[in-house]
Amino acid sequence: MQSLFYKTALGVFIIGGALHYWLSGIANVVPVIGNFAKLQPALNPGIAWGITIPSLVLPLLIIAALGGVLYLAHQHQDKLSATGYGFVFSGGLLNLIDRLPDGVVSDYFSVGTFPIFNVPDSFITVGVVLLLWVSMTQKY
Repeated sequence: MQSLFYKTALGVFIIGGALHYWLSGIANVVPVIGNFAKLQPALNPGIAWGITIPSLVLPLLIIAALGGVLYLAHQHQDKLSATGYGFVFSGGLLNLIDRLPDGVVSDYFSVGTFPIFNVPDSFITVGVVLLLWVSMTQKY
């Protein structure tokens, strides 16, 4: 299943990277569903939901987390876990790459009162949901 992890990670990285690069160029608010859902450019110096961590420590924590995801991906042998870890790994890597030049991540999806997020964040969420599904349905 390790090859499935790497194939998923590479595919998500390429597709997600292209979408993220394209959407990061949005300069103005673009309504999608009225004022409820819109493309709204924002810069996020923190992590999920804008939680801030000192800027010197943050890249190290992200790299450690990515290393943990790689380790866990190699411990699981089922297809759904490999896919989930591939999504989480690529989403994290894309956000890390976006953060490196200036210390911030470009966000652009605004839905209701939920914090603004981006494509890599969506991939991380999908991966976590897959992994939760596996953990809840796994027979011991």
